[in-house]
Amino acid sequence: MFSTKNLDSKSEIISINTNALTSMLICPITQQIFFDPVASFPCGHVFEREAITEWRATKNECPCCRTNMTGLCESPITNNFVELAVTANPQLQNNRYFKMKILETALHENNKIKLDKLIKILKSSDYLNAISEEKGFTGESALTELTASPMGRLALSNDETLREHINEIGLNAVLEKGADRGSSALYWLAGNSEGRALLSKDEKLVAKITAEGLNSIRQEGENRGTSALYWLAGSREGWTLLSKDEKLVAKITAEGFNSILQEGEYRGTSAFYWLANSSEGQALLNKDEKLVAKITAEGLNSIRQEGEYRGSSALYWLASYSEGRALLSKDEKLVAKITPEGLNSIRKEGFDRGTSALYWLACYDEGRALLSKDEKLVAKITAEGLNSIRQDGSIRGASALYWLTANPEGRKLLLKKNHLVNLIDIDTLMTVIGDGSGKAPSAYHRLRETKEGKEILKNNPMLQLKIDRWKGNPNQLFANPKSLASDSKSQSQLPKLNS
Repeated sequence: MFSTKNLDSKSEIISINTNALTSMLICPITQQIFFDPVASFPCGHVFEREAITEWRATKNECPCCRTNMTGLCESPITNNFVELAVTANPQLQNNRYFKMKILETALHENNKIKLDKLIKILKSSDYLNAISEEKGFTGESALTELTASPMGRLALSNDETLREHINEIGLNAVLEKGADRGSSALYWLAGNSEGRALLSKDEKLVAKITAEGLNSIRQEGENRGTSALYWLAGSREGWTLLSKDEKLVAKITAEGFNSILQEGEYRGTSAFYWLANSSEGQALLNKDEKLVAKITAEGLNSIRQEGEYRGSSALYWLASYSEGRALLSKDEKLVAKITPEGLNSIRKEGFDRGTSALYWLACYDEGRALLSKDEKLVAKITAEGLNSIRQDGSIRGASALYWLTANPEGRKLLLKKNHLVNLIDIDTLMTVIGDGSGKAPSAYHRLRETKEGKEILKNNPMLQLKIDRWKGNPNQLFANPKSLASDSKSQSQLPKLNS
């Protein structure tokens, strides 16, 4: 073992050729620098604890001298030398094996003693941000491992000095291989409540975020398709952060904004979807034309495939909020990106089951005005979108057709667009919004009792024929009468990013 007999201080130890020192701190079994060294008894040879434990499971001879081992004991002197060597040697600060041992024993096992030891090293070296270039781990750093662990995020949150050591490269470097390919330290901070709270209180850290770190797309695993931006856009802390930081918003790219989650309960959603699903997010969209210009047709129309909001899209949420309808009303280029699928997709679960983006446009003045002035948008209306009946909520039984017939703009649109009338389903037309008494109106009642409606019936003999046949065998559907719900929508929670 290395002797310290003639060394009076740490500075003298460090002044020794670190390569020579390091060569004495390599485990004979793993051929890697020690992280958790222990000495064999009685011979005193030192090994990595995990490696020698595995060795002893099959044989009890010392790997170096073949002495029968009766036990293992701690090796604090070796431990101290390892710490000094890592502090003094930049090459060791980027050692993959050493980092993996930190992750496994300090973070995953919640070993605070070893984590405190690690933090001491991080503060005295470039190890925190050093990016691995080893095959299979390119882009990874000690900072990545800290941010991916609850214990590590807590350490960062409680230690401002440690955070000050974070640099732009360490925060945004993207992992190029493995199950977490495409992720970064920023990704893990944004994907957890502790990390978002940390970003919310540390402006200097936020200033180090780059466009690459914010928008890089995870390529593997359950959260394939997500980014740091995705997680920020899906949380109240993230909305607040984005709303107050124009420079951060300017770093958003079209790819990061519209990338679609490919797996899990939130499959089909994007960062844009989550912003559209909140009044704060829509307020941000309304004040930032450059951000709106980055919306793609895929991001606008992608349909959520699972969960309570299955069938909804970013377009659905824009159409259901006054801020979103205002945005659509003033942006022809955005409206041109609407697809028939996005306009007519039916929400399959939850409070507003049976509604669609078309339903909400038909329900409000701004939406009907948009439909009245945009023939290309009207041409995208399908029979399903027009006739789908709301199955729950405050006005169960209503449909897009109902709202068009209930208002002058809508009736004029039906009068002008005969192909819409041809899409009308007779059961939807006759569905009564009420308690079964027949006193509440149906879409048919709206047509029969208005000037425009009577003209629609007169000009469409096929529709009148459907009505006459239905009257011979009426099968009206009834729902509880309630006033129109407020313009606010309930919001789903941000999906949890598993550490």
